[in-house]
Amino acid sequence: MLKAKSNEFMNKLIKFLLTLSIIFSLFIFSSNPSFSSEEALLLKLNIKCSGKKNDWSKSWNANFFAISTPYTFQGSRYWIATAEGEGHKKYEGDIGLNIFTGKKTNKDFRIMGDGIFLKNRSDGVFKFKFTSKGNKSIIEHLKQGVEGAGGKDKHRRECVIKLLNQVDAFDGVQVDKYISVRDKKIESLLNQIDNFKNIQEEIILKSKSSQEETNRLTEEFNKQIALLENQISTLTKEKKSIEKKLSLSEEKRESGETKLIIIQNKLKEYEENQTKLEEQSENQKIKLEDQKEKRKIAEEKIKLQKKQQKEAEEKIKILLKDQKISEEQRKLEELMKKIEEEKKKIEELKKQAE
Repeated sequence: MLKAKSNEFMNKLIKFLLTLSIIFSLFIFSSNPSFSSEEALLLKLNIKCSGKKNDWSKSWNANFFAISTPYTFQGSRYWIATAEGEGHKKYEGDIGLNIFTGKKTNKDFRIMGDGIFLKNRSDGVFKFKFTSKGNKSIIEHLKQGVEGAGGKDKHRRECVIKLLNQVDAFDGVQVDKYISVRDKKIESLLNQIDNFKNIQEEIILKSKSSQEETNRLTEEFNKQIALLENQISTLTKEKKSIEKKLSLSEEKRESGETKLIIIQNKLKEYEENQTKLEEQSENQKIKLEDQKEKRKIAEEKIKLQKKQQKEAEEKIKILLKDQKISEEQRKLEELMKKIEEEKKKIEELKKQAE
């Protein structure tokens, strides 16, 4: 009879331990981020590009963030350019932008990108193209590195984009909730440990088994408690890590907002200066047009004056000619008159001679 009760107690204990192990396994499975049901991921990436003519000794690299789904990819970055970094003083203080979009098929994963400067827009768009072959997930492609190139001709650069870190986008935008879930899981595990200890004490008190069997059961309970404590330790570390990252993210966000305000002010100042320059240019253009019009009028007046002067000169010539003819005619008339007078005298002399 005692043996039957002991067997029944052991069966219940084994069933309890098996149930607890299953619950514990499910708990571990559900707490593992790699089994998240969320499809969107927040990615931290690095882009590295060579110098001219694939000279990697003069390469540059930068980190940026992107969002990916199982089939799409979108990321961007910006930087404040320097004359030294870009190789020309006209880029000093300009804002450079890179915008990347990608898609995955069963054959490959492709990323297309544009690079532009806000002030030096006349430089055009610096194009990027990356390709990784194979039927793999976007994460697998990015982990091994997606190779490509940017620019063309003498400006061509060999480039590669690689994954640095990833997190579920759902967790990324709901950090407070994520921490709260960790707190609840830790609380639940602590309750389970307390329950274990209570059940352990109760079983030991009620057990009719030998000391060896009691020790074995105690050891089994202690193992389960140790596993739960390890899980609590892991969750606590995760929580602290998340809180630290959240604190750093907040500092970076505040720093980023400050930088953004500075950039916006610089852009505003640039746009105001650009507007002033455009107004000055327009005023100069108007003045130049006005000067051209005045010069044209002056030239027409000079031309008219020259024409009038020429006409006056022609009239003077005609007048002078007319005057000359008139003078000669007067002299001729006087001469004719004298001749007539002389004729009369001759006639009178003839009459006297007769």
